[in-house]
Amino acid sequence: MPDTLHPLFLERLASAESGNLVSFLSYRSNRSFSRLMLEKRPGLLCRLHSYFRPIKDDIDACFAAALHEQGLLPEELRSDLVQELRDAAIESADASFLDDSSLEAILTEDEKSEILAEIQTEVLSRLDDHIDRVEGEWDRNYPPEDLFEDLKRSIKLFVGALSWTGKYDDTVSSADRKIARAIERMNEDYEPASSTAASTQLSAPPSASLQNVFRDIDE
Repeated sequence: MPDTLHPLFLERLASAESGNLVSFLSYRSNRSFSRLMLEKRPGLLCRLHSYFRPIKDDIDACFAAALHEQGLLPEELRSDLVQELRDAAIESADASFLDDSSLEAILTEDEKSEILAEIQTEVLSRLDDHIDRVEGEWDRNYPPEDLFEDLKRSIKLFVGALSWTGKYDDTVSSADRKIARAIERMNEDYEPASSTAASTQLSAPPSASLQNVFRDIDE
């Protein structure tokens, strides 16, 4: 869409629900249109103060990353997201800042180094605590084998990013053994659901009103 059509498109899109707008701005907008939309709907930035974990799966984090790439993310909100990424990594072994390149780009090299240094002492040196945490959050209807997939992936990402500081083969092997023992314990109490619930989509489809906006513009 040429920039000359942005004002018309803005007029038709600006009243859409915020979740749909954020999804559009995250994946289909350019800097010019994003700037116009933020001037029209500045409240969208209010979404960028907290995030669920893993952060890479939060549409608001994708929104923040897109704005950063376009040079439109205020420094205060960038700093807030950096702190959220740090807290998630230390508290939940959430490796989103390594697993998503757009989130990694938000961090400065110094910020990334500082987080990785904390991961060495607060995550890789305390894997027993994180395995116990995941086990403690377990719902008995959820397959134990699936519960640890995020943690196992995070450990590998952390170890890969810190490989230059030393060898972590023993750390990974030890974690795998401890996770296997935890799964054995949990399987004794596993209570599979009697019926399989229908799977749900990770993101909702665009609303009918948003689809109509695109159809009108195309016509």
